[in-house]
Amino acid sequence: PSQRSNLHSTTMTKPSPSPSPAPAKGAGSLRGSQLKQLRSLFDRFDMDGDGSLTQLELAALLRSLGLRPTGDESRALLLAIDADGSGTVEFDELARAIAPVLTAHAPRLVDQAQLLEVFRAFDRDGNGYISAAESALDFLGVPAA
Repeated sequence: PSQRSNLHSTTMTKPSPSPSPAPAKGAGSLRGSQLKQLRSLFDRFDMDGDGSLTQLELAALLRSLGLRPTGDESRALLLAIDADGSGTVEFDELARAIAPVLTAHAPRLVDQAQLLEVFRAFDRDGNGYISAAESALDFLGVPAA
């Protein structure tokens, strides 16, 4: 066989799929609860359930967080996050992009369970509300009965 036929047979074979990109630095620093919350948010906006967010789904997710991106801004963000060039954002890509923000603000973030625990400490009668009387008693340092 000539070199030409070897080259031809090599180019005719189907290339093996490329491995998924390695997690970016900082993505592994998200805690389990942060990853679960991010996964829940991602899944809620993955309207067609295909495991990725389109530009419209990403924009809806951002609006749910109180942001108001323009079409151009959401497109630019998608392009910046889309590491594999698929035109959509998969969960791992979103986690890698958000990890630095979450870890930078982690000391200031309060877990929902912690917040509920503090609320219950002030809600002395357990009715789901903190009344003015309960607030005054706490302010004055009166111990709970």
